Amino acid sequence: MPRFVFLFVLLLLVLPAEAQDAARVHLARALDAMGGEPALRSLESVRLTGFGHEFILQALMRQDGPQHVQYERFTELRDLANGRSRRLETEWLAAEPDGRTFGFVLDGEVLAFQFRGRMLPGQASQRNEARDRLRLSPERILLTAQAAPDLHTKPDTTLFGQPFHRIAFRDGGRRITVFLNQHTYLPGVVEVFGAMPDDFSWRMWGDVTTQVRYYYWAMEPGGLRYPRQWDLRRNGKPYQSYMLTDFAVNPLAPADSFAIAPEVTAQFQAMNAQPRPALRPGVGPDTLWPGVYQLPSTFRTVVVQQSDGLVLIEAPVDAMTTEAVLDEVARLFPTEQVKAAVIAAEASTQFGGVRALVARGIPVYAAAINQAILQEMIAAPHTQQPDALARNPRPLEFRAVTGPTPLGTGANRLVLYPAQGALSERGLLAHFPERQGLYAGSMLTPQRFAATHWLERAAEVRTVVMRHGLPVETLFTLYAPPQPWTRFEAAWKSAWAGE
Repeated sequence: MPRFVFLFVLLLLVLPAEAQDAARVHLARALDAMGGEPALRSLESVRLTGFGHEFILQALMRQDGPQHVQYERFTELRDLANGRSRRLETEWLAAEPDGRTFGFVLDGEVLAFQFRGRMLPGQASQRNEARDRLRLSPERILLTAQAAPDLHTKPDTTLFGQPFHRIAFRDGGRRITVFLNQHTYLPGVVEVFGAMPDDFSWRMWGDVTTQVRYYYWAMEPGGLRYPRQWDLRRNGKPYQSYMLTDFAVNPLAPADSFAIAPEVTAQFQAMNAQPRPALRPGVGPDTLWPGVYQLPSTFRTVVVQQSDGLVLIEAPVDAMTTEAVLDEVARLFPTEQVKAAVIAAEASTQFGGVRALVARGIPVYAAAINQAILQEMIAAPHTQQPDALARNPRPLEFRAVTGPTPLGTGANRLVLYPAQGALSERGLLAHFPERQGLYAGSMLTPQRFAATHWLERAAEVRTVVMRHGLPVETLFTLYAPPQPWTRFEAAWKSAWAGE
């Protein structure tokens, strides 16, 4: 018997019978409060239309906010009877004020992504999110709880000044808790606790707690109660908020509403059958100058050879990715040690591998302003899927960069500069004086993707160069290979002139 199955059976045996019985009583009252179990089970499909607001925590920059934000308009059709959904969204961000429209189609274990008339295979994390919207939705969460063999109570609590009963159960490797208002018995909060290993934006945070809070309950025709607003918090931070403008029960829908092309299904299954490699298979490092290389992975990591050891610039994505980078560096340079690492990038997805650096005792240079968020990432619990740092905790050896900071000597010596710009407040630039090269981290995304803010970010790069009188012939970034500084200057002047 697999260990997790044994533990699950053991859990059922040791749960007090009264906890299980009380949970069933609370659940029955909650079903009645929402309109009755028959009404919920009679729901074959629903269509939701509304607006949403999201703080982009996936690219968390400021630990305590404010965060980058996006707004969206959405329509979602849910086939509750068959575990299918179709969602159409239009999103607006400050960087994309014209908006972009795309869709998702979920059919069981497969999710397709639709954009500009094309249907493409989605990601496992998108499929998981779409499935949660079905199984843990207001119209299904109580039925999902009812089917759980380990349903039990947890101690009552107070939230928003209101008393709540709590019923809980396991869903795969996650723990689900439903907070039932003791006055109304309506579910006020659904809390999900568990690791998110498939999610590019969240897996570096280990154990993730998501709370969905339901507000503005309305009685729909036929007696069903449904919340017209719900807010999400993730790891204690405000994340998403949605408001419904229309809610339709068992709407008519075209027969092909959830159709996914067979080739897209095959591509989804093949793409998500195994974890994506941390490094691109068969692609070696790019040599920038003798002793300075870029390793291509999800983002680029720079490796700098100096007389007393190696310096890495960037620790991308998560511990697994950065561990793969470190292993590749050890293979390429078996007689040299990594003496230091530099975090020049600004978003949490770009330095989520810092835990791997700390686990190996590598000192970390970063902008002083980033110490708090790096410490938060180091302290994040990883009990469900322990990494090396969780198994052997170590403190962060932090080297704050508050002004020009030399690192190493010789032909590949570095000087680190905090950007301290309006948009790049948390970024670093690394200058190679002898090479007349400048690494700009994540400050410069490709111009075609950042029309509204590329000019500002480019201006902030130029400001650092001019303020310190840096000689620069070559510019490269987290996203892009080297280019002549003159080409960058020409692009800057053209953009500044509005050409």
